[in-house]
Amino acid sequence: MTGDGDGLSIGGNHMLHVLRRNVDLNIILFNNEIYGLTKGQYSPTSRRGTRSPSTPLGSIENPVSACAFASRGGALRRSLDRHAASASHHHAEAGARSPRRVIVEILQNCVVFNDAVFEHITGKEVAAEAQVLVEHGKPLLFGKNKEKGLRLKRARSSWRSSLRQPAMS
Repeated sequence: MTGDGDGLSIGGNHMLHVLRRNVDLNIILFNNEIYGLTKGQYSPTSRRGTRSPSTPLGSIENPVSACAFASRGGALRRSLDRHAASASHHHAEAGARSPRRVIVEILQNCVVFNDAVFEHITGKEVAAEAQVLVEHGKPLLFGKNKEKGLRLKRARSSWRSSLRQPAMS
């Protein structure tokens, strides 16, 4: 268990080596885009322009993406703090299916220092359009009436297999 500040900044070197070495480890990373325990300082995942006690004019850095940081193999999951049962299920399922590391990023609201930071995903007016709830073996449907969906096509060959094939002359 870690947070966005601990896992991607202060303890970022430890996270980097866990990912690089592909340690068989399950990681739950809570991301609230702020250092809530230090009176609301901006964190590595804070959006550009975030105003906080440590950045009164707005942060100037682009945020670190936990998913991009962790996308080098293994299993990735993302959930919302409002979906606690789903987050637990994702973590347990991912751990059972993957022999390698599993990272579950939980987008967590900080009502004191960064309230409604994920409203563009969790707001009642947009949630149905902005969220795709993934369940193994079920279609990827979303929208108010589940009228939209995602379909994934299998690639005929991966980039790795194309690297192994001899060039034609």
